[in-house]
Amino acid sequence: MQTDIEYSVRLLKKVNSLEIGGRRIDDYFMIDDYSLWSFQQFFIFTQIKEYSKNRDASVCVKRKNFFSKTAILMIGIVQLGVSLLAFIKTRLYHTPVLTFGSDSLKLGTRLNPRLFNIVSTLEDDGVEYSEIIHAYSGKEFFKNFFKRRRFVFYYDVVSHLFPYQRSVRIANEKIIENISLDMFSQGEKEFVKQLLDRVFENVWISQIKIRLIRFFLRYTKIKVFISVDDVRLVNEILYACKKEGVKTCIFQHSNFDYLFGLDALSPEKYIFPDIFFVWNAYWEKRISELSPLYTYYKNRIKIGGRPYKSPEISCVQRNKIQTNNTHVLIPYEVNVTEEQVRPYVQAMLASDAVSVSLLLRGDVGRDKQIEKYFGSYIIKNNRVHIVDPIKKDEYMAEADVVAGVYSGFLDEAIEACKPVAIFDTDYPIFNKMHETGIVQIVTLTGDTLETQLIMIKNTPHQLLEERKKNLCKGTGDARSVTRLVVRNINNPVVF
Repeated sequence: MQTDIEYSVRLLKKVNSLEIGGRRIDDYFMIDDYSLWSFQQFFIFTQIKEYSKNRDASVCVKRKNFFSKTAILMIGIVQLGVSLLAFIKTRLYHTPVLTFGSDSLKLGTRLNPRLFNIVSTLEDDGVEYSEIIHAYSGKEFFKNFFKRRRFVFYYDVVSHLFPYQRSVRIANEKIIENISLDMFSQGEKEFVKQLLDRVFENVWISQIKIRLIRFFLRYTKIKVFISVDDVRLVNEILYACKKEGVKTCIFQHSNFDYLFGLDALSPEKYIFPDIFFVWNAYWEKRISELSPLYTYYKNRIKIGGRPYKSPEISCVQRNKIQTNNTHVLIPYEVNVTEEQVRPYVQAMLASDAVSVSLLLRGDVGRDKQIEKYFGSYIIKNNRVHIVDPIKKDEYMAEADVVAGVYSGFLDEAIEACKPVAIFDTDYPIFNKMHETGIVQIVTLTGDTLETQLIMIKNTPHQLLEERKKNLCKGTGDARSVTRLVVRNINNPVVF
């Protein structure tokens, strides 16, 4: 079954409208001027999207056997020991910069791929920095630990080593029992009860995380915190930094599609960094048009460039051999459904003159990605190519058209002067680029899909350059911005 995104958005709004003792649920979980409920919006929406697939309330139930619990405990102990060593090192070296990222490393380096421009600049300039890591479990954790070869703070230690206290659980269960769920169907009621139990537990863990991070910041010389906009996990760190006087900088890492549905609470209840660095002038203007949250904090938005290394693809016009064949490159997109994208793939492959390459993601199972886009008939078609992430730039350079629904990869394709096609689906796109003329939309009605793709393939290069100019105007340099931030940590003009 596939995610029902429209249903999920409606259900999220209903959950957010719940009341506890006559107070909106987001008001009930206030901490100073901010709502801990807002910290949980991504988690809540993720659980709802899982539930929307087959309406099974058990998606919220944790299932861990004795062996998995023991493994998690052992990993937690290792992470705690490494984190304590990282704390000692940070204090002794008077480290001024703290970063946050997932437990992944850019191929051939020991650095986080999403923060590559940031951390490589710090290393080049000899600036000490410490890292908070959201770690994966099992083999991936140990593999990256030995590759990284440095002490880091593991963010998941709290979840591993601080179990939900029974007294707190019982008190929360009583609160949940008294929440009116009359607006939900019978099946939804069971799910929402399970969801609230999980969220209440997460709120309790968030409070512990905040206390531990504040302790860490209070007894070190950290002056500035830098991260990408990871709305899942960065909120507690931002709040702790605010309370301890640490400046915060967040860098845009994608085209904000993740924000869809998550910015609907009152904007003042969300924690927000001192500076939010966007890629360029296009996004500086566009994000405040799209989101009430970013409208509210508009004066904190500045141009900072990409924190990661962009594809190195020239925008120079290529002298391609004119053929009747059209090569379409499609990025795997997590949130779209099989029903939304597979008909387009099938329509393309119905023509012998169209070949399709699927660019895989590294964090989703290969077979799952292939099945969603192609189904079992892929093995019989020599015009289908499966592209590993490491070959992204190579296939981007050779593609005639890049096509998809919402992925940030489509933005990168525009920057590489590639013609971009957007599939016309019922998926709710956050930034509808086709309405601004930067991309072209294709449909399954009217002209054949092959005809539409040929027209897009033949887009004049001058127009492609103009689209790039519109999207990339005023592009910032993350390396220069990083140096500026480090030099001016205490300068109120910068913060």
